[in-house]
Amino acid sequence: MYKITYYVGCNDKDTLKQELPDTQIISVIDSVFDNYTLSQTQGRFTNKDGVKTFEKSFVVTIITDCNCDIDDVYIDNNCFVLKSKLNQESILVTKELIQASFM
Repeated sequence: MYKITYYVGCNDKDTLKQELPDTQIISVIDSVFDNYTLSQTQGRFTNKDGVKTFEKSFVVTIITDCNCDIDDVYIDNNCFVLKSKLNQESILVTKELIQASFM
């Protein structure tokens, strides 16, 4: 099984503030993914002006029992859509091979 986690910041890449309401961000996430777990958290980063900034973030976790490798093109396409629709500079993604079972 694979666990793929996307860390999606809510701050607009240009204004460095959250411009979209949570409901619209979740709607975009929902248009990209079918089966996922969504968590809300807060991240901290140093912005382009050198200022430490707090940012609301959503963590999208997908567990798949697909026996094939999850193609990097699949991940890249998801990131492209999220970055475009949410005006993000980047999306952090982790991909892990895990042992898990649905019980």
